[in-house]
Amino acid sequence: MWLERNLAVTQSLQTITTTLAVTHRDRDAALDILRRVHAFAEGQVRASLAELWRRRIAALEGQLSAERDVFVRTPIFEILAQHQRAAVVTSADEAVAARLVSPPMVGISPEVPNRPLLLVLLAAAAPAAALLGAACLVLVFGPPRPRPRRAGRGPEPILAVARARED
Repeated sequence: MWLERNLAVTQSLQTITTTLAVTHRDRDAALDILRRVHAFAEGQVRASLAELWRRRIAALEGQLSAERDVFVRTPIFEILAQHQRAAVVTSADEAVAARLVSPPMVGISPEVPNRPLLLVLLAAAAPAAALLGAACLVLVFGPPRPRPRRAGRGPEPILAVARARED
């Protein structure tokens, strides 16, 4: 699938953010893809946060209904108010609410691999890999052994001719 090959998802190690990058030669098409992904991500984040705030508000209201001590109820009311404000911001329109997901951005020039440099690296790495493979084969199986010669075939070895003259 095209999106699986050209969409890179990178999570930051320092924060809880995730960066999405799309490799595409057409700047407008890349921006359109990122806008669609951004709209989906914004909706998902808003829905999960709204559900989180709803559950927390329900838990705090349940705790308030059971608590009778005024000194304990006051901080619970403050926490409940904070959660209710967060729920209102999360459920508000995008024009009113704070942006939960940073907007999509596309650079001026496309970010594609430098193909000539990759080909040069491949041209340098291929012979080195072949040489390394040959060296591994020699180390595993030993140097090539000469084939034994049959009598009457081919020229005699020089050593055999020299021994025959000595006799």
